[in-house]
Amino acid sequence: MMAWAFATLGSWDAPLLYAISSASRASVNAFGPQEISNLSWSCAPIAFRDDPLLEALASAAVARISDFHPQDLGNTAWALATLGISDMPLMDAIAEAARTRIYDDPTTSPQNLTNIAWAFATLMVKNSELFEAIAEHAIKTLDNFNLQNMSNTAWAFAKLGELHEELFAAIAEAALRRRSEWSTQDCANFAWSFAKIGLRDEELMQAISAAAIANINEFSTQSLANLAWAFAMLDIWDRPLMAAIAAAALPSLKEFAAHDLAYLAWSFAQLGLHNDPLLDALSSEVLRRINEFALEDLAKTAWSWATFSRDAFIPVVHAACELAIRRPPVSTWNSAEMLDTAHAFVWSAWITARPDLAWQLLDAWASKGMVFDAASFGMLLMDSAYSKKEGNESAILTMIQRCSVFDDLKDVFSWCTGHSLDSSVPDYAMRFDVRTCPGSGHMRGTHAKLALLVADMLNSGADDAPSALEAVRQHSYGVGQWLKVAGGAKANLIEENIRSRPAKRHGEVALEFGVFVGYTTMRLGHRAMENNRGKEVVPLVVGLEVEPVHVCVARWMVDLAGLSRCVEVWAGMAHDLLLRVGDEFGQRSARLCFMDHRGTKFHEDLERLELCRLLALEATIIADNVLKPSAPAFLWVTNKSQSYETVNYALGEFVQYYVEDWMVVAHYLGPSADKGGSIAWPPATLRRLAWDSDKWRRKSEEDSVRTDEWASFSQHARKIFMDCGIEARPWLN
Repeated sequence: MMAWAFATLGSWDAPLLYAISSASRASVNAFGPQEISNLSWSCAPIAFRDDPLLEALASAAVARISDFHPQDLGNTAWALATLGISDMPLMDAIAEAARTRIYDDPTTSPQNLTNIAWAFATLMVKNSELFEAIAEHAIKTLDNFNLQNMSNTAWAFAKLGELHEELFAAIAEAALRRRSEWSTQDCANFAWSFAKIGLRDEELMQAISAAAIANINEFSTQSLANLAWAFAMLDIWDRPLMAAIAAAALPSLKEFAAHDLAYLAWSFAQLGLHNDPLLDALSSEVLRRINEFALEDLAKTAWSWATFSRDAFIPVVHAACELAIRRPPVSTWNSAEMLDTAHAFVWSAWITARPDLAWQLLDAWASKGMVFDAASFGMLLMDSAYSKKEGNESAILTMIQRCSVFDDLKDVFSWCTGHSLDSSVPDYAMRFDVRTCPGSGHMRGTHAKLALLVADMLNSGADDAPSALEAVRQHSYGVGQWLKVAGGAKANLIEENIRSRPAKRHGEVALEFGVFVGYTTMRLGHRAMENNRGKEVVPLVVGLEVEPVHVCVARWMVDLAGLSRCVEVWAGMAHDLLLRVGDEFGQRSARLCFMDHRGTKFHEDLERLELCRLLALEATIIADNVLKPSAPAFLWVTNKSQSYETVNYALGEFVQYYVEDWMVVAHYLGPSADKGGSIAWPPATLRRLAWDSDKWRRKSEEDSVRTDEWASFSQHARKIFMDCGIEARPWLN
């Protein structure tokens, strides 16, 4: 009772508390559940962490856990989390007991549920069965929750990645009914939680925006950063809110934590918003305090200021990269977050004209055991080609070959390097996709599937383009039904357009955005050879692909088809590689562009083609998968701009012919054709569809989308396009 009094008063007398601790340890086995939980709770508010006492209490709690009431469970869990103690036997016991008590004990209160959820999330202890039970009970009793209970529950589920859509929908509905009571902390917490879990509730976010703008000067610096981050994560382009956040943040930047400075810059960069007064002051503050930034925040910082594309911000980018080189990570080598971190530094250094920093990062991190992501290796391959350093490309390919766990792919990598393994190349590792099926343990990742394709191609006897294309088609109908290539009716549509519009002048090329395994690359190369028979135009086709394993497989496939003379496959991101296209082929050199990489990026690459003046007059742009998973902004631009003569075709997906997809065929009429000036900004529904599209694409990469779900999404996208005046005509094969 005395310890409880100290905790309630928020002050403590050390000698007395240690005396209480000693006496309690001697008699802890006689304590009841309430005494154990109360004493545990009493230690937390005053940060009294006496390990012998807490260990004794934990052992006693595990032994008596079946007698604990929901409040005892909540208080004990809360105390552990507040003190930062992750006692797994006790947490497991609390979870097991809570699942039963939540349903059976009528004294279960919203505060008990919130305390338990908050504690598990704070300690990052994932227990899906427990959180399912909490969700079910919370949905039934949500009217009894106060706003803090709601926001803390949402925060806990989001923190642990426990997606329970019914619970979040119920929380949104309940919170909206009480929007007049929201505090600034409620606004920030709700926004952060929904963004973190990846749910975009339009009505809730609009209400948060309105409430935040009205009270923006009352937000803490952390809440301002979290609010901006949430809207950027959900891709909600709310200019009034972001302007209000900028105005509130500007005079108080010195009070922001380094983490929040990184969040704030990332948010404006992600949304493409350039608030010059804020960015100028923010860049100065970041540069002044760069040594305070954690590694993940340095990565966000480098990417953000590189994305703003202003010379004045380049010193921030280089300072972040140089600091990262001196601070290699040591504890999370293989986590997804660390892989993304590496890529952010590599790209930021390269795009700001310091590729040497990207190579230094590889040496500094990989030499200490860091496994790099495939996209970073792809970026380094791209730099090798830009700089014409064949040795660098050979070294990267050798590293990939060494660490491959797939023998068939090793043969492909060996072919790409053109020589035996070089012992002078360091053993740096790239992360391969080695996901397995639950239960059977069979490999199910993309790289395992590519290895199966390579084996089938070797056994097929293919030795020219027609036989190689047929071998891929047969693979797609067999074990390779995962292989989403532009076959069937889609292939016929492509063939008709490239036959009818061959290159008109020397030096014109076909560009493919997203090569994958090289299927359409071979088709374009074969047709280009036919159309240019007797002419020496090399290369005729250039494929652009960021994933280095795909690059190697596609190059090998092209050679198998006998097309290496006229087809090249370049490594790197299309947006960056278009600069090289201009360097090597000049303006107005792109006669044909086939886009099949990521629909929500099609319009950005199309804009890049126009800005770099790469499109030849009357160039043909063919885009696949514009309905599934969809390319909303691209469809809007090509259908509304007078610079394009566009037809949208509806046809069945390859193999899954009963699932509707669209392809776009647009002919470029030149910039002068658009006499009406800039087209109107796409409707908000299209921006939302783009966000949904990326979400579904990410799910499909995890093999978690069924065919009927894709069909349903296609019809949803179709209706939205039709509401925006965009329709497709059937492609009659």
